[in-house]
Amino acid sequence: MDVWAVYSGKALQQLLNESYEDSSFPLVRKLIINLRMGAIKGQRRVVCASDAEAKTAAFVQHVKLMAPGVREVDVNTNHGVKTYLKRRSDHALYFVKQLYDIAKTTNALTDGSESLITYMDLSLVCNLARVNMRIDKEWDMVAPLIRRNAQTLTHITVVSANAGAITGLVRDSNGGLSTEYPCLHTLSVRLVVDPTESQRLTINGAVPFPHLRCLHLTGYYPFGDDLPFRGNAASLESLVLGLSQALVTVLVKHRVFTAVSHPKIQCVRMKYEYGQVPDQLSTAASCMQFVLGIAPGAPVRVLPNMTKYEDGLASALSMLSRHTNLQVLDLHGAHILFWDAISLIRSLPLLSDLTTIPMHVNELPQGITLAELPAYMCSTYAPMSERLQCWHVGYNEICYPTTHARCMLLIALVCPNFTYATPSLPYTSGRLSFMKRMKEEIASDMFKPYVPRLRRLLFNGWSKC
Repeated sequence: MDVWAVYSGKALQQLLNESYEDSSFPLVRKLIINLRMGAIKGQRRVVCASDAEAKTAAFVQHVKLMAPGVREVDVNTNHGVKTYLKRRSDHALYFVKQLYDIAKTTNALTDGSESLITYMDLSLVCNLARVNMRIDKEWDMVAPLIRRNAQTLTHITVVSANAGAITGLVRDSNGGLSTEYPCLHTLSVRLVVDPTESQRLTINGAVPFPHLRCLHLTGYYPFGDDLPFRGNAASLESLVLGLSQALVTVLVKHRVFTAVSHPKIQCVRMKYEYGQVPDQLSTAASCMQFVLGIAPGAPVRVLPNMTKYEDGLASALSMLSRHTNLQVLDLHGAHILFWDAISLIRSLPLLSDLTTIPMHVNELPQGITLAELPAYMCSTYAPMSERLQCWHVGYNEICYPTTHARCMLLIALVCPNFTYATPSLPYTSGRLSFMKRMKEEIASDMFKPYVPRLRRLLFNGWSKC
């Protein structure tokens, strides 16, 4: 065992009451304390009684005897606990502070830690490897703490409503020198409030994240330039971008993905933030040209919501046919037609995984009747089944016309690994009507000869909802 998780309340009380031999858990290196609101309120004599110091001392002594090798302590709390602890800081937070003294150091700050920062001896927090937390009021304390551990951090995930909490990871409020994170391989930041131009950080020439492998920039963009993208073109492997106006402007202005190559990027995921479409992406063609220009060699790609474009979508989607290296493609946000999807699949020789929304089977191929369509699909598109391993058709609660049901059955004929995704939602008349229509289609003369091929579909997703 290298991780020991202890929940507050009864678990702590039981631990104090049990008799263990010294070094019962010699291999434990990490102690996780999960403070829950109900447990704290129900077990006040453990963490909030008048003899809190004695109880805490007993617990700390227990841990030191039982697990002398502990080197890391994580304290996780929920919102209710944070509020309660702040009200009872004289007792409850004394307990929390002493927990960190068990290890003399901690190398991780997780969600909930920010409410405890004020009460911790910050000298105990050294050689940080991971930070995963939401930072709001305490950002002016947390950001300097993270900067001091820049040499050892490998993973940073920060969500905040304050731009300073994110830009403060690189530079302090007094305009101090920029900080470099030489070991950081994952940076994920989300700013939930749009900053003013004066709040966006701009630093010329700095390269704070030279060895990033995963970069996630969602929400609003907190920088005034291309700071997070500098110096890591050769190491980036995964990219998640929220296409806000500020970020798109920076990427275009600084030619981030045209001036240099990104040979290692395997996955690119993009989405619009808060329903806003940047000015540069006002048409389907301009959007597709932009998003495909970001790491064009990436074989895995999730496109932003293309339902925002009423015109030009078909021609924009045709641009995908030139990216013959695509292996995984997510078009869940595009109102693509069935035969357009078929054409796209045939033009992408490496495509093995496709995601779409339910589609209409529009015009029939020339000389083919509706009754002949299943046989035509099996004979013409049989090679697709050899390479297209999964075709996911996402949930669409708006309507389930007959053509959608027919579309899914045709997909199932040529793609043996077809799945139809149905999330856990209550029954609705639309869903029930759709399931009924699917069963009627399968029993019809059109599909009855192919029931053995469709048997897997009968037990996949929609029949279980």
